[in-house]
Amino acid sequence: MFKQPVHPNDPLSGYKQGGMNAEAHDVTGIDTRSRYDSSRTPPFTVMTSMPYKPRQPAEKGPHHMSADQASWNTAVRHLYRDAFAYIATGPRRHEDWTLDVLALLARAVPDPRGWARVDDGEKDPERVGNPTWPFAGHPPEYVAPRLKEIDRDSAENLLLALTEGGCTLSNLQYFNESVDELRAMARTVLARYGDEAAYRTNVSKTGSAPGTLDFTLEGLGYSPMTVFTEDCGLVVVSDTEVGLFWTFNDL
Repeated sequence: MFKQPVHPNDPLSGYKQGGMNAEAHDVTGIDTRSRYDSSRTPPFTVMTSMPYKPRQPAEKGPHHMSADQASWNTAVRHLYRDAFAYIATGPRRHEDWTLDVLALLARAVPDPRGWARVDDGEKDPERVGNPTWPFAGHPPEYVAPRLKEIDRDSAENLLLALTEGGCTLSNLQYFNESVDELRAMARTVLARYGDEAAYRTNVSKTGSAPGTLDFTLEGLGYSPMTVFTEDCGLVVVSDTEVGLFWTFNDL
């Protein structure tokens, strides 16, 4: 209710003259403090009410981004312009995400959003009759243990390392953009899959803490998934999508 009359022709419609018989109205932006009082019905008394302005939500951090089709497509095509790569996203249809990975390897599913796909081996003669090429035809029980989970920061670094052969962050020297600009592109790529996504890779860096890839270390290892002498990749698994980022190199 309001202190002054709500209706000019009805002075009792405001609390000043109408008291508890004044007309009630829904309001927002009020902070009310009450105290329990068992002698009253209902058993509380209002101590004070005051205007209240809700706090604005905190600004989103670097891991709380969203990606639109144009920015995502631009980032993917630019980062992997000089790599021999297969970049694809498919739907998450199984509890066992490796089944969705195998569907991507076989080029059996489209991108659920119709966003960019990079398939540099698409026109290779080896692909004829063998849609998984250059990936070898492995069952889920082979694939799953070879893809180890890593944290998001490691996934971001891995996306950048995959931009050329050797899987190293020194590949960033071949771009005109700054490291910060390239990192922003990698974050745009990951943003598509949300903050709850899991990240898996066949790459290892000897000496890294569990669940991480330390690219300051020299040793590079990987579990082969293709017919090439070097293949390194990242799998991103969300509740609705599975993303595949793989580059190949013959040493």
